[in-house]
Amino acid sequence: MILKKLSNPIFYLFAFLPIALIVGSFATNFLLLIFLIIFIFSFKNFFKEINKNYFYVLLCFYFYLNLNTIASNNLDITFERNFSYLRFLVFFIVINYFITKFDQKKFKKLVKFWIIINLILCFDLIFQNIFGHNIIGYKLNDQFRNSSFFFEELVAGGFIFSIGYLTGALFYLKFRKKYITLFYLTLLTVACFLTGERSNFIKSVILYLFFIAIIFRDFNKKEILTILSLILISTFVTLKFSTNTVERFKSQVQFSNIKHSNLINKYLDTQWGAHAVVSYLIIKDNPYFGVGNKNFRHECAKYQKILKKDYKIRASGCATHPHQIYYELLSEHGIIGTLFIFLIFFYLILIRFKQKNFNIVNYISLAHIIIILIPILPYGSFFTSNIATVFWINFIFFMTQFKPRGKY
Repeated sequence: MILKKLSNPIFYLFAFLPIALIVGSFATNFLLLIFLIIFIFSFKNFFKEINKNYFYVLLCFYFYLNLNTIASNNLDITFERNFSYLRFLVFFIVINYFITKFDQKKFKKLVKFWIIINLILCFDLIFQNIFGHNIIGYKLNDQFRNSSFFFEELVAGGFIFSIGYLTGALFYLKFRKKYITLFYLTLLTVACFLTGERSNFIKSVILYLFFIAIIFRDFNKKEILTILSLILISTFVTLKFSTNTVERFKSQVQFSNIKHSNLINKYLDTQWGAHAVVSYLIIKDNPYFGVGNKNFRHECAKYQKILKKDYKIRASGCATHPHQIYYELLSEHGIIGTLFIFLIFFYLILIRFKQKNFNIVNYISLAHIIIILIPILPYGSFFTSNIATVFWINFIFFMTQFKPRGKY
């Protein structure tokens, strides 16, 4: 009875999560804190109903994070991040339970609301690209980038990649509007390009092509040729009227200005390459358990002289995180910790595969998870608020068995 009464509050909290992600970390963490409080005060009721396999596996994950704290080179900093990670695990448990309890009418409202949020963001990015400021007058100093309502935070492309395409999959699952879905997907990809975020654009293109490959099964040959023509025209128009963004992409293709050097050396002479080398040096000195979560930013300073003297790398290898998921996990969690983390997620994914009954939402959310694991492509810190939230949202939808309309 108590959980039934909680259904509406949980629904609205979840529905507003994309807006919280746009507003910033404080708003996102505030919503996650509410989920945590609800779970704690209704624990007995939740424990009777939730999937016990998921609960115990995530409990093992949380137990590992606390062991990582003990092995940390800077216990205070690691403790803060690892202890508070409980909010994401609780978020998964709560939403995983409630998401199939939402009735179809309510779920369609959720999908429509998320579609509207993404459409407003996309049109605002296009508006900002044309006029130099967004619809509320915000002007970004960098002429090669567009950020819309994220303002100085250049993460709009990451939001589109993580939430936009997932929303498209939910829309297609619930409404089966193939032409509207295709238009929406193309708009997302164009808007992501206009952000100037190279890595997220590449990831978005991969997800876009995968999505189209799935829904093309609902089109005949004539429709496919027409659609491909429209996509080519959209690509041409976007490139024609986005010269600043195009120049940004072109200027970075060669990684660096070093002449007469191979691709690897050019890569190593960039910020990303410097992060890779520093990560390697940290892993070499702390191979089993790493330096502890959130400690790359402190440990990297120890290797700056080695970076310049032994590797002749001019770029700094220091940052808040190494901007690549493998570098982050291996340097801060070591080989043993990284293997354990992957084992946890592999086990959960294996559980879902045994359940079968996949649909387009499951495919797109799984594709998102796989794409962020592509080596070399930069990625945000896996344990930060916004990155962790969008990861768990996608993971929830991958693990969920829906009651779809149609064959997907």
